[in-house]
Amino acid sequence: ATCMHAEFCGGLDTTTCEVVEIAGVVANTGAKFATVVCPTTLDQPDDAAAVHGITVEDMQSAPPFSIAFERFCAFLSASADDALEEVSGTSEGESQDMTPSGVPPPALCSPAPVVVLAAHNGMRFDGPVLVHECIRHGLPICHMGRFKWLDTLEVAKAHGSSQCFKLQCLVRDAAAD
Repeated sequence: ATCMHAEFCGGLDTTTCEVVEIAGVVANTGAKFATVVCPTTLDQPDDAAAVHGITVEDMQSAPPFSIAFERFCAFLSASADDALEEVSGTSEGESQDMTPSGVPPPALCSPAPVVVLAAHNGMRFDGPVLVHECIRHGLPICHMGRFKWLDTLEVAKAHGSSQCFKLQCLVRDAAAD
């Protein structure tokens, strides 16, 4: 599973706010990806940087969403591809299929890798924002269909052990347990 983190600027309207940071970590390997993103407009409310901690200067030197998102998708694909491993040598007398270059073909680990993006309120906010960003930047939204989604907000609500489902409340409650 891959945990995705994205920071946004421009308010809570999923059709107009923009991604200013994308990050991910692969749960079983610890591989990490993080990049600040330059939004199409750098006009942000004075308190936005206080919320996400990303300055206008940081955003100005960052790649645009189209490049950052393609890199993130490449990171996710590479993470899934890391689950491929070469077939090891065979016993004597046992034949093995070879590629035209004479190298054994890769074999999928069992089970086959599945990339799961985990995001808090991902179904109602992060996912729609990413789809709108893809549309705004001319990227095919089919990128989004390659991955499974896990909305940690829905998991927390289903667990039902908290009165507050904000991440900071859930972390506080988990630390108290």
